[in-house]
Amino acid sequence: MKTSIFAAALTDVYKDEEDRELPALPKMDLGDDFTEDLTAMLFAMRVVAGRITHNSWDILEFTHVLNTLAVQHLLEDKEDKGDDD
Repeated sequence: MKTSIFAAALTDVYKDEEDRELPALPKMDLGDDFTEDLTAMLFAMRVVAGRITHNSWDILEFTHVLNTLAVQHLLEDKEDKGDDD
């Protein structure tokens, strides 16, 4: 259920206000273990990215994509800072 809620929230940012799903979904309580929520967010990101890109990554492939983007961002950030020297 949490993955569905996070996926709706992520998808809603691309929809007109009257077409958004989130008001119809239940509020989630923050439990003692945030790990479950982070895992659901990760899977929701994979679901939304797959819908947009039409890729069917498994979770390891998707985390590889995220790690690649993180490294790319860090390298670009380092290059930008290097230009100021």
